Amino acid sequence: MELKHNSTKLFGSLEKISCLLFPCYHFYCYLYKSVVKNEIKLGQITSEDKVLNIGCGAIPFTAIHIAKLTGAEVIAVDRDLDTIEKAKYYLNYYYKDLNISFKQSDASIDVPNSFDVAIVALQVNNKASVFENLYSKSKEGGRLIFREPPMVFQKIYDSLPTYYKATDKVEQRVKTIRGSILYNT
Repeated sequence: MELKHNSTKLFGSLEKISCLLFPCYHFYCYLYKSVVKNEIKLGQITSEDKVLNIGCGAIPFTAIHIAKLTGAEVIAVDRDLDTIEKAKYYLNYYYKDLNISFKQSDASIDVPNSFDVAIVALQVNNKASVFENLYSKSKEGGRLIFREPPMVFQKIYDSLPTYYKATDKVEQRVKTIRGSILYNT
């Protein structure tokens, strides 16, 4: 458990520093664009959807890509207030026109009600609790997408238990993400 906490804390700190440098942000964002495109297709996300981006981080690339590629309303959620403030600053400076709002919250306890899709970042801990909370607050026919680590990173990143039955999945071609898994509510 300590390894997971220290690793996610390290990556979160690097992201907070990188978000202040546009070239670093742009490169980071580029690396994950294909992941988000696959998730948009997997979750059939459209401009009519309200999307939660759980674990948005200081570089809210998932929220930005979803808003830009689909026109959907996005609520970016992170439990760390400093992370939210940095993400707001960056979005306000470079992407003012996107329909993205922010909420500081621990998704295992509190998430906004009335959403259509939730995408849960790889670095989110307590994924089973997050799943249960999202499932209980999701609209009927909602879609929950969780990023899962490959075996080599399962000591660092949390995974959902296998007894949750997935509806569909897509393999990802990123070293740290094995796939994105869809669960319908």
